[in-house]
Amino acid sequence: MKLYIYNTDSREVVAIANGADNKQCEALAAAHYGDTDTFGWSYEPAFGCNDGLIETSNPELLR
Repeated sequence: MKLYIYNTDSREVVAIANGADNKQCEALAAAHYGDTDTFGWSYEPAFGCNDGLIETSNPELLR
């Protein structure tokens, strides 16, 4: 399972948390990017859609 962590201002993906389930993915995201005013999380990033997230070439991989 993948959880995409993104900058809420730019909508650019900064990291991807890989885990066995939602609980594990969200624990990784909270430990590394807990500031929800600056970072948001999404399981469905909607890349390329209007107001969707913007893929980056080198997001941090959290495991």
